[in-house]
Amino acid sequence: MENLDNLKEIWKKVVDGLELEIGKDPVEMWIKPLKPLVLEEDLLKIEVPNSIFRNNISEKYEKNIVEILRKELNKTVSLDYLISGIEDRKEPFHYPSPVPPPSQHGAAKVVSYINLYYTFDAIVVGDFNRFSYNIAKNVAQAPGTNQNPFFMYSEPGMGKTHFLHAIGNEILKARPGNKILYLSAESFVNEYITAIQEKNQDAFRNKYRNLDCLLLDDIQFIVKKEKSEEEFFHTFNALFDSKKQIVVTSDRKPNDLELNERLISRFKSGVIADIGKPEYESKVAILNEENEKNKFNIPQDIINFVAEKVTDNIRSLKGCISTIGHYSSQNNVYPSIDLAQNLIKDYIIPGGDSYMRDKVKIETIKEMVSETYGVSAEELASKSRTERVSFARQIAIYLACSLTDKSLPEIGDDFNKDHSTVIYSRDKITQLMNNDPFFSEQVNSVVNKIKSKKS
Repeated sequence: MENLDNLKEIWKKVVDGLELEIGKDPVEMWIKPLKPLVLEEDLLKIEVPNSIFRNNISEKYEKNIVEILRKELNKTVSLDYLISGIEDRKEPFHYPSPVPPPSQHGAAKVVSYINLYYTFDAIVVGDFNRFSYNIAKNVAQAPGTNQNPFFMYSEPGMGKTHFLHAIGNEILKARPGNKILYLSAESFVNEYITAIQEKNQDAFRNKYRNLDCLLLDDIQFIVKKEKSEEEFFHTFNALFDSKKQIVVTSDRKPNDLELNERLISRFKSGVIADIGKPEYESKVAILNEENEKNKFNIPQDIINFVAEKVTDNIRSLKGCISTIGHYSSQNNVYPSIDLAQNLIKDYIIPGGDSYMRDKVKIETIKEMVSETYGVSAEELASKSRTERVSFARQIAIYLACSLTDKSLPEIGDDFNKDHSTVIYSRDKITQLMNNDPFFSEQVNSVVNKIKSKKS
């Protein structure tokens, strides 16, 4: 067995060799996120972020990796891929986050999937989110009491997911033995389907109905999935009757969800909080924190300019400051108003409202996604349901929703998909970006490529 230092040195040679063979962009996107774990005899175990990485590496780059290893080690090595944080590789695809050790008490082992970096201290509080912040803090300090259930809603990119993780972190800090679970409604549905297929509903129910706190993101995914909605309704009742905390987020208020009225009435029996768009002062505070955290050294007049001109969500604000900061650093230039205006022009329209969406063409989005994820533009609009193509298509649809003025049906036509598939894709990628900073950075790099290319 190679020791860790030797393995790191070997892997560095693999990365360097791949840069020469396949180029820097694919290495940045697909190879650098990999983590070599152990080399035993003729088997190298590699940790990958998710099944998309596993499949793509296996299909496109494994031969290159094996050949470089053969030259370095004078023997042929096989690769074994381990998905980060997933014990059972048949588990539905998601991005697990760093978690504290799970509780050893109770009937079932529960992995929390709480992102340790999403804390209350990292939330910028302003008029737009103060009520949500105060309720979330109260929930974390006294779960299962007066503010149960807690329902938050807002447009995508306003920090709902951050609040869920912050609640989970705070509860675990005070009550390390509690069973806390964060997951998306989509994961709940997928897990329930698997439980039905494997005739394992009892274990599923035991897992969810013995939690101390359930943090469920994007409840709108359950809409029109009657059996999953029914199961969640009974899970909700079991937890509520046991005085266990339930926190739910959505992109719309309860009355606008096409769910059974009895479930909507459960949501309305607790506290409902709407997270609005940040006002100017909050935008400045958010941008200043991002600037300081990343050591960009962007001057205050640029910060104020971005806050004034960009009126979209928090994610867009952070994307703007990241674009300006990285451009200035990489090109060794001092940012000016003119430079900033040029770099973030696609976020701005006259008068301060965001996104010059008519400037971005679907063809450009398809081209950049194809180039980044190794699928053709034709595949993006095909009927292919392979995981690699489907995932790239979902990213392309998300970008079309974010960067163009097209309606959802029009975007569906561009990808030969219906309106509901467009909504599903948009919401899924939004959810993944909220949960995984690395994935969010990946998508933002594609956005930057799209904006830098004349459409």
